Amino acid sequence: MTKIKLISVIFVIFTLLCGCRDDSYRGVKPDDELSTYICNSIGDTFRYLGKEEQYDGAMNYEYYAPYESITVEKISLYMNSVTSLSVDKSEHIVFEMCPQIPDGSGGACSMQNYIELSDGDDKTVLEFSEMCVYTISYQDLSDPILTDPTTFTEVEGVRYLIVSKRMQEKADELGIDWYEIWPELEKIEYLSR
Repeated sequence: MTKIKLISVIFVIFTLLCGCRDDSYRGVKPDDELSTYICNSIGDTFRYLGKEEQYDGAMNYEYYAPYESITVEKISLYMNSVTSLSVDKSEHIVFEMCPQIPDGSGGACSMQNYIELSDGDDKTVLEFSEMCVYTISYQDLSDPILTDPTTFTEVEGVRYLIVSKRMQEKADELGIDWYEIWPELEKIEYLSR
């Protein structure tokens, strides 16, 4: 009997040390019409982690992408499912894809139905009934696919692009013109990172 206990303790310790335990990103069941639609559209590609109100009052829906799910096709499936949503323009909505990175997750891209534009001291918030504001960050802690701007070009319906400066530099190196990819693109804003 003591051998079984010893083996069990060794197994538990080994599991914890090698990282083979269940992670904290198991996901939750969809909790409203929007999350249900996206979960039905993408299947088990990404895991829904829930929604949370952001500091600016927007409702942020977060989806976790484990390493094995980070492909151009799966990112495009997720984002194109989001862009097919019709939403109330008075409700600010964000759908974020957070890929697995060492010891956690980090945002790689998101789609939302509003954008705050600033021109000096003047700020304008544009609201849409479609999800058409696309944010692409530069995620260097995860899969290298997330540092390649071509990974994010299969998304449809983008009218405003918010892109990190590092990703823009890579796009420039590759000769990518966002306006050619999305002819309906009206404006590009840049993130500091």
